[in-house]
Amino acid sequence: MDFLNLLKSKDFVAEWEVLTHRIWKDGFYYKIRIHFLDSSNFQATEYNSETERNYSFHWQSAEEKLIIRWDNAPHHKSLENFPHHKHTLDCVESCEETTFESALEEIEKVLKNGE
Repeated sequence: MDFLNLLKSKDFVAEWEVLTHRIWKDGFYYKIRIHFLDSSNFQATEYNSETERNYSFHWQSAEEKLIIRWDNAPHHKSLENFPHHKHTLDCVESCEETTFESALEEIEKVLKNGE
């Protein structure tokens, strides 16, 4: 994953800090904290191996209030795309499997278009 080049290409990203990044033969793990120009921040954590993928992409306001968190923790079994789901301030809903890039794209859309 080339997340650093992706971040460099995003004009709404103010700064980032790679907290952990490990790569091995059949997988990787990373944790990165990103600050956006609007002062909101995003923490991305992902573990990926041949047999397992766990992720949590947590976007919150400057006041540390949840905006959206995408994850695949195995709870909320009644949701259509279990275990993939997203949390917002008001609810938990089913979503497609989320990647670092797709979460950033959704954040970019909201920040640039106010959606």
